[in-house]
Amino acid sequence: GMLSIDTDFRGSLSVLSGGTLAGEGTIDGDADFDAGSTLLVDLDADAALDVSGTFTIDEDARLVLVGGLPVDLRPGNSTTIVSAGEIDGQFGTVESENIFNSSLFLDIALAYTPTTIDLTLERNGLAFSDVTDTRTQAAIADAVESLDWGNPLYDEFLFMNNRDQVIEGTIWLSGEAHASIQTSAIQSAGMVRDIITWRLRSSLAVDGADVVSTDSMTGNLAQLAYAGDEGTPAGVDGTTTGSIGTASGHAVWSKAYGAMGKTLGSGESHTTERSTGGLLTGVEIGYGSDWRLGGFLGYSHTQTNVGELESKSGMDSFTAGLYAARRYEALRLMYGAAVSVNEIGTERNVRFSSIDETLTSYYRSATVQAFGEVGYALTNQNGFLIEPFAGAALVYQYTSGFTETGGASALTGAWASRMLPVTTLGVRSAFDLGRLYGGTGVSLESSIAWNHTFGDITPATTMTFGSTNTSFTVPGNAAARDVGIVGVGLNFAVTPDMPFTIDYTGAFAQNQEDHALSAGLAARF
Repeated sequence: GMLSIDTDFRGSLSVLSGGTLAGEGTIDGDADFDAGSTLLVDLDADAALDVSGTFTIDEDARLVLVGGLPVDLRPGNSTTIVSAGEIDGQFGTVESENIFNSSLFLDIALAYTPTTIDLTLERNGLAFSDVTDTRTQAAIADAVESLDWGNPLYDEFLFMNNRDQVIEGTIWLSGEAHASIQTSAIQSAGMVRDIITWRLRSSLAVDGADVVSTDSMTGNLAQLAYAGDEGTPAGVDGTTTGSIGTASGHAVWSKAYGAMGKTLGSGESHTTERSTGGLLTGVEIGYGSDWRLGGFLGYSHTQTNVGELESKSGMDSFTAGLYAARRYEALRLMYGAAVSVNEIGTERNVRFSSIDETLTSYYRSATVQAFGEVGYALTNQNGFLIEPFAGAALVYQYTSGFTETGGASALTGAWASRMLPVTTLGVRSAFDLGRLYGGTGVSLESSIAWNHTFGDITPATTMTFGSTNTSFTVPGNAAARDVGIVGVGLNFAVTPDMPFTIDYTGAFAQNQEDHALSAGLAARF
């Protein structure tokens, strides 16, 4: 049976085999625990069992601990569970019933003094990182362990009772979205590059007739120019001399675009969804009889979401650049450069075990790129033109450091930079629909291309918790190295000097797809 002493017990007592003594009162005498007896200690109690005489313990007696750990009990501290005039012997068996859910990283120990039995917690030799699956998880776990007792993150990990909890904690703490934002910035720069090559192809039209085509998010899709009253594809008929009919004129143009896409998670990264909307506007002039020179300004907003980690970011991009183009009969040469400054705001939730925090940060990044394209018109049959093309770009990206606010999980991130060469190979085609419909200024265009990115395509951010010195590097979701791009568009001549285009572009890879719509208008004067 069991006896619970919660007040004063006057006299001595013996707990026989099979018997259990519990309570937080006092015994005014001796207490003997025979072999097979049990002392039950509730750690939620307000006081310890107090024996005025001798507390004698047979080596086959048992101690059972129940309840929760005292709030002030931590490795290095102790709490008294029995006090007596004298302690004689030790319990042969100590059992705990969920007092800290059998932590992976803590062991219970009893300390016997001449007059007390004290409960202590001892940090065992298992490191937080010993139960993780990946190198990144291990690095995050090591960073948490460097925080030490008293930090909410360290305390949470210390009392975890299975490896799944540890792994889940490292994933939520990773700050992966900060690295994935770098990919969004690179893709936003690619859209700027595509729009400028669209304009360069348009500005090379002969005899003042622009026909505008599709452009893509990541590759340089087609625009073809037509010339003459009959809509013959420019640069392939026998009358073309290599000069640009409107090279001495001026032009203004504008293009609005919107895109959405998704990159599936792979390795340690999670699925990232993104959407972008923006506008680019430029002016250009002719130089001599062969060149077109221009400049442009633009704005876009990109939203990036990592749904599995409840992380999102908004990026406002401000862009400026210059471009030039020249035509040699059927050969087109195009060059450009752009700088984008990105204002980034992030918000992410950290939810594991008892941690529930919302963290925010604000910082900047910049993208600088130089690019070019060459195309050569091969065929002119009944208003149909085919043009192989090749493009190349060199993209440099810099992301500043940042400091999150909002809780113990807040990260401090280091600056990061990378350089990515990009190449594009493809073919575009255009067909003058005016030949079928009585000379209307409408053309249908299509293109297919292959985009390849060199270098380290996986973005990464090095971070620490607060001001600690133990850092970890987290990879983000990378854009695909090889992307297939298709495009289709319709082009309308609003007036002879005002072409309008609307088009669609799709970019597809093994774990990635993006879809874009755009509309552009130009005017010459």
